[in-house]
Amino acid sequence: MYADGASLTIELADSVEPMPQADAYLADLQRRHPRRFSDIAVRFEHYSIYGRFEPIRELRQSRGDIWEIKTAEGRVLHFELSATSRHKRVVRVTNCCEKSKSKTQEGRLPEHHIRKAEAIKKVDDERG
Repeated sequence: MYADGASLTIELADSVEPMPQADAYLADLQRRHPRRFSDIAVRFEHYSIYGRFEPIRELRQSRGDIWEIKTAEGRVLHFELSATSRHKRVVRVTNCCEKSKSKTQEGRLPEHHIRKAEAIKKVDDERG
């Protein structure tokens, strides 16, 4: 679990990878670039407490159910599970990446990052 606040819980999505990419990326970032890791950790904490971002531009829909949390230097892709009467909202992190130096069409992430997030979400959905 990455953050557990009043509005939602942020956790790692279930995938078939022995060491999920998001977990490895964040562990490496914490070790090698503590300031950049801190940017993500602060956003996780804020999102878990308030369930939204201010300014709203820090959260963007990539495609379908896949969203990205944006920092100055990175992106965290995720999807959300709906709240039930017994549980609050859950955000599942799929993968992370560095912000591209060059702009892609419409400023979006490269397609392979989005496809990877969709594939991880599919596995997570199948595992229930």
